[in-house]
Amino acid sequence: MTSPESLPLTTGRSAADRVPGRSLRARGSDPGGAPVVEEWAEPLMAGILDALDCHLAVIDASGRIIHVNRAWDDFAAANGGLGVGVGANYFEVCETAGDPSAREVLERLREVAADHLDGFEFEYPCHSPDEQRWFRMTANRATGPGPQRIVIRHNAITSEKLERDKVQVGAQLLDAVDAAVVATDLDGVVQVWNHAAERLYGWRATDAVGQPVAVLTTPSEGTLPVDDILAEVLADGEWEGERHIAGRDGDPVPVHVRDRLILDDHGAPKGVVGVSVDLSERVAIERDLAHRNAWLRAITDRMGEGLCTLSSEGRIAYVNPEGERLLGAADGTAVGGSFVNRLLGMREDGTPRDVTEQLIGADFDGAVPGEVAEDRLLRTDGTVLPIEYVVTELPHDEAGQGSSWVAVFRDITKRLEHEKQLQRDAEDVRWISRIQDALDEGRFVLHAQPLFDLDCGEVVQHELLIRLDDPDEGLLSPATFLPTAEAYGQILAIDRWVIGRAIELVAAGHAVEINLSARSFGDPSLRYLIEQLLHDSGAEPSRLVFELTETALLQNDEAASTFAEHMHRLGCQLALDDFGTGYGAFTYLKHLPVDLLKIDREFVRDAVSDPASRHVIEAVVSLARAFSLVTVAEGVEDQATLELLTSLGVDQAQGHHLARPAPLAGTRLGRPPGEPI
Repeated sequence: MTSPESLPLTTGRSAADRVPGRSLRARGSDPGGAPVVEEWAEPLMAGILDALDCHLAVIDASGRIIHVNRAWDDFAAANGGLGVGVGANYFEVCETAGDPSAREVLERLREVAADHLDGFEFEYPCHSPDEQRWFRMTANRATGPGPQRIVIRHNAITSEKLERDKVQVGAQLLDAVDAAVVATDLDGVVQVWNHAAERLYGWRATDAVGQPVAVLTTPSEGTLPVDDILAEVLADGEWEGERHIAGRDGDPVPVHVRDRLILDDHGAPKGVVGVSVDLSERVAIERDLAHRNAWLRAITDRMGEGLCTLSSEGRIAYVNPEGERLLGAADGTAVGGSFVNRLLGMREDGTPRDVTEQLIGADFDGAVPGEVAEDRLLRTDGTVLPIEYVVTELPHDEAGQGSSWVAVFRDITKRLEHEKQLQRDAEDVRWISRIQDALDEGRFVLHAQPLFDLDCGEVVQHELLIRLDDPDEGLLSPATFLPTAEAYGQILAIDRWVIGRAIELVAAGHAVEINLSARSFGDPSLRYLIEQLLHDSGAEPSRLVFELTETALLQNDEAASTFAEHMHRLGCQLALDDFGTGYGAFTYLKHLPVDLLKIDREFVRDAVSDPASRHVIEAVVSLARAFSLVTVAEGVEDQATLELLTSLGVDQAQGHHLARPAPLAGTRLGRPPGEPI
């Protein structure tokens, strides 16, 4: 059926539609006592049928049309159909249509009318000059009392037909690379079974379609069952791996399978498509045809990567779905574009690749078969994707003119990230060795930065800051080695060394402040080590200040609290560092025995110019006074800031404007009688 006249649907409504003024009252019973249908029932039924999207007609056993719905009328009127309204004989219309499809429909309708067939479905084209259209005709005997009736429905299935055709075209394309394509619904029932699948599994498509794929393909012992794979695809969207599957003859065949979930236009799952490649000859091909390894990988291992074929001009003739995703071009928009111009010919760090390393030149006049481990691909949206790709030449055409190519490419973002992580791990290993050497050789040193009392101008204590004395690079700041030391457990030894030096200074009469890592707070033995050192040295505990950061408290709140309580009982002082930057600082202030609040440099550095920072400092000072605590401003870099802090009532300050950290040798520590700012 290739024209609207093949199975035409024209205007012509039932007589009931044209009777005006029907009331909604019952007509009672006929003289014989049989109930009569209410007068409104017939138009109501007609209205219900008119609401259906399908084109519907009802015929009697002779083929006479006794009712059509509005969709039938509208379609026929729009497409010029004549002579198939109410009263026309649909059998005669089909017989005179002169179309093989119409004659087939007529034969089946007569079988239904003769009670030889309950019903049937039939798909047919009904194209217009402007578009291709497909319909599915369904005919069924109407059940119930009364004379025989046949209900005929015509449903538009153009989208469904085109989608099936698209899958079939894709399967035919993959036939060229000998990959078995099997598409199933969500229950695993086969919908598409291409020629390669016939060859691989031994079942013809006519036997396979409509059957559960688990019945047609039997995995060998130890191979994941089909139902388990289907469950993984439904959960993760895809599955890929190698399996041994027995087809119709029962002999297991090693295959590489890649299954993917198919989504409808609304993003809902509607089926699964699987691509299987026979791996039986892979070992022999790799051994005997090593120089064609890229081609083999394009056919087998890389079916899940981006794949495109290139014309002799370097333009994309075909690109698979994964290739479209990587290119950032959907719905076939990449076809016809230049793949060559998308290759930037550069590495991740932006350095260009050497011309001799390129497989595809800017002026495409052919390529060199091979593999590039790293390049940059310009995507449609302007972003750049790191890729690796393989180029393989396809055979010449029959005329021997021009060459075509296959390019297989994949996203290597994760690979590059892994390589970077390996580099970081190697660097960590190097630092672990350097830190251990520094511990063994005594190459850690302490610098001291003074804290000044803003009322009297005296130095009240010094904060101890650790450095690593490297024989090649000189003094290294803690930022270069402490993260590694904390990550790999060396920080405990460093903290113990710092504590030992600090208590020696306290025993000599100096007041010092030290920082400990969060991991040390959780080491119970460290608390008792401090207690023992203070006792043995005779040091005054009140001259030793431990800084607590919110980061350390967050990592191990209970351990830090226990440490703070223990140090408080020993008589040591506690400073809450970086105060004002975290939401939990006020809670810690309530529950920890803190002596000093160190105002974070984030508020100090712009306090002169930013009223918000100034208000925070004022609030911290007020809060500290309410708790009888000392306030310390960090990061004082100029005289104006110093004067502002003094006017706001801050007790102590430190920063480069006052004094930079300096080696302990030559640094006056403790509480001297007077050291002016």
